[in-house]
Amino acid sequence: MYKIAPTNGVYFGPYLRYANMDVERGVWLGSILIVTDAPQPPTIHIHLSVDLSPNPRQLLPRPIATHQRWTFYRYDVDLAMADAGTERWTYAVTSHLGCTRYEFVVAGRHETCWRVLAHSGNDFTPQTSQADRAKLGGVGFLWKDVLQKNVECAGFHVQLGLGGQIYADRLWREVPSLRQWLATPGRENRKNAPWTARHEEDVAHAYFHYYTSHFDQPFLREAFAQIPHVLQIDDHDM
Repeated sequence: MYKIAPTNGVYFGPYLRYANMDVERGVWLGSILIVTDAPQPPTIHIHLSVDLSPNPRQLLPRPIATHQRWTFYRYDVDLAMADAGTERWTYAVTSHLGCTRYEFVVAGRHETCWRVLAHSGNDFTPQTSQADRAKLGGVGFLWKDVLQKNVECAGFHVQLGLGGQIYADRLWREVPSLRQWLATPGRENRKNAPWTARHEEDVAHAYFHYYTSHFDQPFLREAFAQIPHVLQIDDHDM
């Protein structure tokens, strides 16, 4: 029902997540997510942007989930926070396509004035026509501006997504097995209808398509690779 195809042909991502910070030890904690159906996951090396060492640290991929032939890999990141202030870090993602580099900022150990970006409703509602979406410049129009602001402010330390990252409400009209359930006459009949393996697969695949295609859009993809994120969910995401 859906065509699953990363823009680069190999993987979805990378998506840089902020997890926490160990104040006592001065360690920034995060992770990088990549989703791929390739036999081997991409390699990721990370280093301080000012460090030109020929042997940067390599992050280890850990498979955390699968969907059909696709595997979700999480690369855990722990970075020493500087005492002086914000530092810039660079990580490089390498596959048979080549190498792509991304840079992000990590706050200093004693820094309290973090530069924060907050957003919600990061998608169009199902009622918004394709013509109206195009007229508004698509989802990427906002994120192109965000990337420019990220340069102007010398880098956001974190972005907070407050729900509505996708609008999954459309699955009720797109997934045939759910449409069939909605068309079942009688409330008790719908209530007692069994949840089958087919339902599970159809819904899981719809969600997989919604999330991978949404976060693979131009500018949005680059923003989530460069600005560490923390996301909340609401009823639209679910």
